[in-house]
Amino acid sequence: MIKNLLIISTLILALKVSAQKVQHFSLKDLLAKQVNTLLTQGTISGELGIIGYFTYQQGAVVPTHQP
Repeated sequence: MIKNLLIISTLILALKVSAQKVQHFSLKDLLAKQVNTLLTQGTISGELGIIGYFTYQQGAVVPTHQP
């Protein structure tokens, strides 16, 4: 009985901690930087992190890094 109560209280606490507002994005609706004619680059940033993404068209060449 005590073990079950401990498990249930742990689950409730975990749900409260992890329950955050989730946002959904469509890459087509976000601003993106045109790197060249066949490659675009974009980012999504939030409170806890940043996601970077690239969209490649067939035949795209990724430019080398320039310091």
